[in-house]
Amino acid sequence: MLLQVLVTGLLLPLILALSWFILLYFFAGLIIILAIVLFFCCMLAACIWLYGEAGLYTLDALDGCARSLHNCTISTFAASGNGNVQTSYLAVAVVCNVILVAYVLCLCCWRHQISRTVAIVRECTAVFRAVPLLFLCPFIVMFWYAAMFVYLFGIGGYIITQGAAVWDHLTGLMSSQLGKNSTLDESRADFVSNAADSLVSRLSGLSTEAQVAVLLTIHVVGFVWSIFLIHACYYTTIAGTVARWFFASKRDEKPKSFGFGCGVISVSAWCVFYRHLGSMAFGSLVMTIMWFVQAVLHYLDKHTKNQQAANPVLRVVIKCSRCLVWMLYKSIEALNEFGYIFIAIEGCSLCLACRSVFQLLERKGAQVGTNKMVGGILSLIISFSIPSLCAVICFAWVTIEHGDVMPLWPAGAVFASAFLIASGVTEILRCSIDTIFVAAFLDLDAHGEPLYMSDRLMRGFGLPSQSSNEERKKLNVPHGVTCRRRRPTTGVTRAGPETYSADDTRDGRVSHSPHALRVTSL
Repeated sequence: MLLQVLVTGLLLPLILALSWFILLYFFAGLIIILAIVLFFCCMLAACIWLYGEAGLYTLDALDGCARSLHNCTISTFAASGNGNVQTSYLAVAVVCNVILVAYVLCLCCWRHQISRTVAIVRECTAVFRAVPLLFLCPFIVMFWYAAMFVYLFGIGGYIITQGAAVWDHLTGLMSSQLGKNSTLDESRADFVSNAADSLVSRLSGLSTEAQVAVLLTIHVVGFVWSIFLIHACYYTTIAGTVARWFFASKRDEKPKSFGFGCGVISVSAWCVFYRHLGSMAFGSLVMTIMWFVQAVLHYLDKHTKNQQAANPVLRVVIKCSRCLVWMLYKSIEALNEFGYIFIAIEGCSLCLACRSVFQLLERKGAQVGTNKMVGGILSLIISFSIPSLCAVICFAWVTIEHGDVMPLWPAGAVFASAFLIASGVTEILRCSIDTIFVAAFLDLDAHGEPLYMSDRLMRGFGLPSQSSNEERKKLNVPHGVTCRRRRPTTGVTRAGPETYSADDTRDGRVSHSPHALRVTSL
């Protein structure tokens, strides 16, 4: 049984992930369109089900299969007469409906950006083909996460069992070290020493339970900071690897070979640890602070249930505060991720990288939103399809080979392992999508014309690729004349068949004739 678990839990997820990327390379557009439609259908079905649970319609209009499924899962609240729960379902249904409408509006407004995202996703598959060792990077970060969890439970258990001794040791260390500072004059040194003694005396007056609680809080916050730091280093390493692949060769040169990618990944990781560890720590600290604020609000929400039941205003304030903090947390998380990408490409600090991120959002916000939406949908589908298939195969394999063994436990272990691997691979995919887009944006911004974008990426962006040079020569287009404005933040989209004429190239620009390339923003 161990063989079945190892094969289906470790090897099979990588094979299925590779299969997904092969399919994306050949059918990226079809898969993305199907994924968008599937997500729309799921949200629409969720809205219909929620409105039914809210009692806005009866189940008589549904067929027998739907009624059987509904009766097997949960009874209707119209029959239960629970008005409060019905109201909750109605509120959730309204929120889901608003999200569905916003999703449809985004699809309508971002329909041109979706074609560019398809080209970017197809370009990401080329990254994995050039650097195949990226598939093994999730195992590395899983190892560090496992080590941190061992540290969490090991040191946490020691604090719980030896809390008083640890507290005495820390307070003694504080009293002996805080007042020792040779850079201060005698009066300031005495003030610091007296303040340290006062702090130590106050801390020593706490009960043993309070001392253990303080130590555990510090320990957990340090653990969360370490987790965010590992993720930041990992994310920046992946971004650096993808950026090095993108800028390795110009589009008129032969693509550079990276072997299996061990060298480029090692160089990217060394650059992160040698040059940017401070930026990683600072970004992780910001995320830790936001996580701590969320934890405090959750604690207050959990221990004020009675007060919230008696005071609706307090309940609204706490719920809204949690919602706003969560939104701020997700915004800072996305800002940090793009900041890590700019750090990997430009080698700047986190503050300068965040300024570049705001400039990117100001100029290309629609494309960023489209990339995030498509990347999230693909990640959701891949992250659940791979572990589900692995668990089903493990269940069938164990049932056939070991009929006397309960197959649910090994299937559950395989699902968890495959889910972690698939989540790691999809995180690399999302990072690659954002990195290639940022690299293409910087390529256009720095050179006016793309120097490093491949022909397939240029076609996806609506730019004339290198393959159109022969056509340009046949039509006597002057050398050096480009088919786009000399602005770093603009590109072209097709308004009709790609044709060039003498009138289309007046003053080195393409006119807005119906059969020419129309200049629009990316």
